[in-house]
Amino acid sequence: MTNYLRNSGVTMDDLRAIETPPAQGPRHRPIPHIDVVESLIRGLEERDLTVLESDFLVEGEVKDKDSDRVYQGTDLYGYLTLGRKGETLDDYNTYGAYDSGPASPDGGWKAALGLRTSNRMKHSLQVRAGGEVTVCSNGWFFGGEAIANRLHTSGLIVDEAIQKSLDQFIRQIDEVGLTLQRQQDFVLKDQEAERWRPCGSGRRT
Repeated sequence: MTNYLRNSGVTMDDLRAIETPPAQGPRHRPIPHIDVVESLIRGLEERDLTVLESDFLVEGEVKDKDSDRVYQGTDLYGYLTLGRKGETLDDYNTYGAYDSGPASPDGGWKAALGLRTSNRMKHSLQVRAGGEVTVCSNGWFFGGEAIANRLHTSGLIVDEAIQKSLDQFIRQIDEVGLTLQRQQDFVLKDQEAERWRPCGSGRRT
């Protein structure tokens, strides 16, 4: 997982303090950054997921054409490291593999969620999630699966859009879990096992 936002120093309190600029047009709907993040965290907790670690970055500015006032921090980039409910970062080793973690008897996992949104119409509300996600303010935003991409229009209901995106994420998790379980339960016959034996691992006579 690639987190280019690490140690940016932006806290949840900082997000609450950022003033949301007025709409840039008749159909534009600015969204307070804190509303997006709190909706994500609330939705994750309702689905028995937890945020193990989070990093945020804000940048950009826009001038209100009516008052000439300049609003700072219009663009938000976020990176959330996710785990199962009850887990902490101490349950994982350096490579993200599960170490102990009694809260996850099924083996545990760690995933990431990337977020970007802009109140100056630079980005739509976008969320990506999966085992490998890259998010950076230079435009890099890839990996995992795109689970949300909504324009900042007057019809956008933030909480509804976020909850739908998380439902899609949960379905993907379940599909991956079933695939892994099938692989674990699969038994190779002796002839098949011999065919898949790595080069050089055969018995010498």
